[in-house]
Amino acid sequence: MLDYRYENVKNFQTYKNVLDQSSHNYNIDASNDSIINKRKKNTNASTFGGFPFIDLCIKINKYLKHYSSINGYNSEHCEYLNYWLNEKKRNKNNKDSSLYRDVLDYFNHLNIFDADIPHINEYKSKLYLLQDDIFDKVDTIYKLYDHYFSFITKKEHGKTNNEVCNHADSFAKIYNGVISDCNYKIENGFCNELAELKKKYQHKVSRMVCPLRQDLLTSFQAYAKESYTYEKYFPREDDDPYTARDIAILVGKILGVCVIPFLLYKYTRLGSCLRPRKRKKKKYFANVKDKTYAHYSRDYGNQDAMPYNEQYNMQYYSSENYE
Repeated sequence: MLDYRYENVKNFQTYKNVLDQSSHNYNIDASNDSIINKRKKNTNASTFGGFPFIDLCIKINKYLKHYSSINGYNSEHCEYLNYWLNEKKRNKNNKDSSLYRDVLDYFNHLNIFDADIPHINEYKSKLYLLQDDIFDKVDTIYKLYDHYFSFITKKEHGKTNNEVCNHADSFAKIYNGVISDCNYKIENGFCNELAELKKKYQHKVSRMVCPLRQDLLTSFQAYAKESYTYEKYFPREDDDPYTARDIAILVGKILGVCVIPFLLYKYTRLGSCLRPRKRKKKKYFANVKDKTYAHYSRDYGNQDAMPYNEQYNMQYYSSENYE
């Protein structure tokens, strides 16, 4: 799928003004308006409660008829109409959202378009349900241009700096919230349009007008900021010093220290070198034990023949020797 033409979004404000003016004033007699008369007779009107369907029919067809007379096959104005329909369909506060969904249904278009409008089939082909990620990007660019144009217009009409700079702050907040998506993306229609908007903002929004204006981040700065915030509040599992992996490694080291020396002793030449030395040491203590036993066994046999006081051959000195 081709990338959306985000560069056309800058013209959406102009198309919005025309669409807003396409609504019908029901206090004015329009019996000679062919579009209004046809829409009132549409068979789908009763299905959608009458008025919402008729009102939408009039609005869309008057809008398309206006541009068919000046633009011909140029269908750029349909891009705004498509965005507007998608926004209405997604708006949770819109009780008629199902009506807008059916208008966008490519395989089941409602009988809502006036066949007498030149190039109507070309215009109808430009109306479809946008993917969520595409819609979000178009919506972002649209809101950025809305704040930018509001800043310029109010500044030229002498509005207070506080009111003017509120639009600058809103612009910067939205921009800094999405620019991280452009990190490492060189060719991208969405990012290219953000780059153009950044130039406009920096050129028009001076610190002379808005001393406290926010700086626009680079894509890398925004990406690094988001990464830091995420890791701060949602640390990665492998940053935890007590993960199961670390515990397993520690247990393995302990077992290695205990088992490896045993295996070396038991099954390698190192063990055979140590074993003779151990046997020699055991033999030495065995000989000492045998000699001790032989020595005391001879005395034990003649114990009764020995005088009682000869068993303890100790000489005591009288107290006179210490005086």
